[in-house]
Amino acid sequence: MGFGIEAIRTLPALQDKPEQSCEAADAIARTKLGDIEQRIARLTALKDELMQMLGCDGRDGAPGNAG
Repeated sequence: MGFGIEAIRTLPALQDKPEQSCEAADAIARTKLGDIEQRIARLTALKDELMQMLGCDGRDGAPGNAG
């Protein structure tokens, strides 16, 4: 879930040039943030599905009152 090799190479190079614009670093961060948000959405959907399979109501992981 960490940064890719290219980002790992790019970020320190950008840090060595503080006079440069932050656009490149911002683009890398925005891309990573988007990746994380997508993963959170997938994991949340998976969690909801598993909780439904187990008969949980979603509030505290305890079985819900379906009745």
